[in-house]
Amino acid sequence: ADPWPYQRIIREVPQEPLISIIIPTCGTYKTVFGVETCLVINAVESILSKSSYRNYELLVIIDDDTSERVWDGLRSIRDSRVHLVRYDKPFNFASKCNLGSVLSRGEHLLMLNDDTEVIDEHWLHTLVGYLEEPDVAMVGPMLLLEDGRIQSAGHSNNPSPHNFRSGASAGDPGEFGILTIARETSGITGACALIRKTVYDEVGGMSPVFPKAFNDVDLGFKILEAGYRIIWSPHTRVYHFETASRDPEVDSEEVVLLLDRWKSKFDADLYCRLT
Repeated sequence: ADPWPYQRIIREVPQEPLISIIIPTCGTYKTVFGVETCLVINAVESILSKSSYRNYELLVIIDDDTSERVWDGLRSIRDSRVHLVRYDKPFNFASKCNLGSVLSRGEHLLMLNDDTEVIDEHWLHTLVGYLEEPDVAMVGPMLLLEDGRIQSAGHSNNPSPHNFRSGASAGDPGEFGILTIARETSGITGACALIRKTVYDEVGGMSPVFPKAFNDVDLGFKILEAGYRIIWSPHTRVYHFETASRDPEVDSEEVVLLLDRWKSKFDADLYCRLT
């Protein structure tokens, strides 16, 4: 017998609203599954080849100093939905996402890291289905590491911000089956986050004062403060080769700024120790 006999609601998407997929990149190469891989080209090709959802555009926001090898590889992808945008400022993930939003035409925005890879062909249908509920503003999937373990099952902020159940087996149901059912959460990682464009604009998009880390945590809190819900779903999965394309080091200034801005969301003792 199934130890977790829950019912899953599969939401129909009567129409396919246009989704603008925004991928910031600096064109990093990394060994993935034993093969040297240009992460952004791999991400784009996985979307184009595996997605059953067809109504999307891809806005690839590319650092100005990215090698011509990468530019040529992206230009060789012959699909009218792919748009290459040159970014000539210092690295700032939040600003790159905001630029993508300004240039987008979609009803929804999908913030996507370049170190990701689509697994399930129905991933966009699954995610956009939750946005059929008018008070849901943002939704994300289960993210998996290269070895198949969980990278993120949504955000948790106690005692400090972290990816819930990071490192756990993808087959682990969690306490009371928490990893087997869609649930409301305080946030999801910006590595793969589908957001209503109207809400993104309403809350001011991502905050550029968080150029590397916590821009997604800050965005989640702004969305919740505006009265919307955020959903994490285990019913679709995406690879996230975490930190494969950037330095994983977190700046202390960003930590202090996050805690100062949102101290009511965190453990008081933690706030006092870090500030």
